[in-house]
Amino acid sequence: TRLAPNGKAQYLITGKKQNLEVLPGVEINSVPGAIEGLRNGELHILGLGVDPADEAFEELLAEQRALRRARIDRIVGRLDALGIPIRHHLHLDERAGGASVGRPHLAAALVAGGHAVNVDDAIDRYLKPGKPAYEPRVGVGPRAAIEAIRAARGLPVVAHLAEAPSLRPLLRELVGYGLAGLEVHYARYSVDETVGVAAVARELGLVATGGADHHGHEGTYAESHATLWVPPEVEAPLRDGLARMAARG
Repeated sequence: TRLAPNGKAQYLITGKKQNLEVLPGVEINSVPGAIEGLRNGELHILGLGVDPADEAFEELLAEQRALRRARIDRIVGRLDALGIPIRHHLHLDERAGGASVGRPHLAAALVAGGHAVNVDDAIDRYLKPGKPAYEPRVGVGPRAAIEAIRAARGLPVVAHLAEAPSLRPLLRELVGYGLAGLEVHYARYSVDETVGVAAVARELGLVATGGADHHGHEGTYAESHATLWVPPEVEAPLRDGLARMAARG
């Protein structure tokens, strides 16, 4: 998505030339509180097939974007205090294409300023938990994210959670709130991680999905997607899940 001139989210539908079917979607970085074994203290919740015209959902996303921008400002302040000024490299609206800004845009500015060799290096040095410029995220919790996605007739899916096998109690709790899917096929998973996450999805009756987690700073979408393989048998259950959510309207 990106922001339209009126400030609302604008969903970009592309892919006609490649004969692709494109769904509206969103990723909400929810803040679940202190959970042992959860990397970065976040749960990323995907909303697949959400209704772009849902006003209540758009209001929630607008609040999330405002909180993200305030967090970015705090991180920039931390970097200033460390003697790493990046404001003159940080053209957030241009870098984000009008979309919600995040740490990758800061990381790109750090690279441009010569403070890191690439985006991953910048995040590892300065921007992840325990590093000198890290600021904890503030925003909705996973239950609120899941319920908002369902209210917008979308399919709520937990994304790229390699530690899912050790977080079964948490995932069972989220199923009780309406969680419907788990990202089983992910570009950065090892074979063992994929097998483990797939077993959890089957056990909890969650729709398996796949994703490349492309955010624009690691090359083109085509390059990112080329690293991902999602088996054909994923399609039918996913379509069924999307249809169930759409029927709620």
